[in-house]
Amino acid sequence: QWSALDVFVDVAVGDDEQGDGTLQNPFSSVEYALKHIRWLRKNKKHAVTTLRLGPGIHFLNGTEMLLGPADSGIIISPSGAPGENHSRIYLC
Repeated sequence: QWSALDVFVDVAVGDDEQGDGTLQNPFSSVEYALKHIRWLRKNKKHAVTTLRLGPGIHFLNGTEMLLGPADSGIIISPSGAPGENHSRIYLC
């Protein structure tokens, strides 16, 4: 059975080593979150996954963010509630 999943990234309070991608314990980088999502989709059968970004500047550590066919169905969205001002989220 495939299920949906939200994975959270917050540059201010997240932690790639100690985080688990939940709202309460987010990752700190987009790259780590994508690796985690890919692993979950391969091993735990999560089909539709939303990568939820907290406010701030999300640096890509000088690498390109390449999404391929295996990433189909990943949604990238602000982590805030609908209607909130999300103008302070940047991917660099």
